[in-house]
Amino acid sequence: MGLFLIFGLTFACMAGPWMLPFDEFYIDLRARFVPPGAHILGTDHLGRDIAARLFQAGRIALLAGCSVMIHAHGPAPLRPCPRRRGR
Repeated sequence: MGLFLIFGLTFACMAGPWMLPFDEFYIDLRARFVPPGAHILGTDHLGRDIAARLFQAGRIALLAGCSVMIHAHGPAPLRPCPRRRGR
C-alpha cells in the first residue's frame, strides 16, 4: 500500500504540469480564494492554483532528493572498483 502511494505521488508530481490546465505562477486576482471546482484544490490569496503549485513543489523536492542521493552514492560507472588484497 505504501509503495503504491509513493509511486502514485511521484507520478502525479512528474505528470502534474501536463494534467492540469493551470499555470502555477499565473496570478489572477479575480479568482482569489475560489473554492474547489474548476481548480482542483482551489486558489490562494493571489488567485494561483494550489494543485499546480503543490505538484511543482513536489517536482522540486523529488529533484533535490534524487540529486542528493546520486551525489552521495555516485553513479555506478564512476565508482572506483574495490581492489583485492593478497593476490
